[in-house]
Amino acid sequence: MRKTRFWQKFGRCIGCGGVLLAMLLTRSPAQAQKNTTFDLDRAICSSRWSEAITVAGILIADEQTTDTQRLSLMALRRQMEQYRLTNRILAASEACDRTNSYQLTVTPLDSVRTNQPPSRYLEWESGVAEATDNQYRTRLLTEAERLAVPLNLSDRSALLPAESVNLDRGLTVVSGRVGQGRQVYGFVAGRGDRVSINLEVTQVLTGSLYTSDDSQLFVFDQAGRLLASVDDSAGGRQSHIDELIIPETNVYFAVVTSYNNDPILSQDNRISGWQNDGGGRFDYTLSFSGATPTSILLNRVVPLK
Repeated sequence: MRKTRFWQKFGRCIGCGGVLLAMLLTRSPAQAQKNTTFDLDRAICSSRWSEAITVAGILIADEQTTDTQRLSLMALRRQMEQYRLTNRILAASEACDRTNSYQLTVTPLDSVRTNQPPSRYLEWESGVAEATDNQYRTRLLTEAERLAVPLNLSDRSALLPAESVNLDRGLTVVSGRVGQGRQVYGFVAGRGDRVSINLEVTQVLTGSLYTSDDSQLFVFDQAGRLLASVDDSAGGRQSHIDELIIPETNVYFAVVTSYNNDPILSQDNRISGWQNDGGGRFDYTLSFSGATPTSILLNRVVPLK
């Protein structure tokens, strides 16, 4: 029997919590940025109950929270306080689905409930469901193949280590530095998404073969197949990949290198390594847009009819 993962049991809780957290987005952008559903996921994943309790406290104090919602959130917070008091620790393999690109999981088709009442909520799941005045079920939004992760890391060492990109809102900007080697970013996108990834060099550094902003950008699928590559142009345009059509819901990798550090590809266009002889060194920003928000892609929460 397949072991039920923590987020498959508790996905409704976080999804409903996202409805409440969304209220903050129109009120205090800086605070909302810090207290997103992704942050709550990450706190629970790491069993950092104090951090999760703080997020609940912000919602309780928000003036747009109704009295009924506030009571339910207080019950939710008490449950998490009990976990903190008993030093409850969740195994990472069971708790961390959405905070790590290598641990993302879509609920299997055979376990998705359709037109059926939800099973009895545990206390802290119930707290969030009641706070939004709804009963909830999860629904898979795509017919794409189920995500087969974690990866066989030994087969994809050329794409490791990879920094996980938070696309919970469908777009984000990260920053980094690259020299002779590479910087790898893992992200999740849905079938049919038109994802744009744009690289902008912010500072050219000395101490390398070429003192230039000559960048390269590559995108690979989960199996290591090259999907797109681009070099900056002589006209001053940086490395941009515009509206790459995503073939299936899965984990993908964006890789930044400097000039001349190219991937080593097999006959079927799969990566096996890098030349690791990039001639430049620079700081950059990398923007992602056009992806379906991760929280919607993996576990959309909708009211029961």
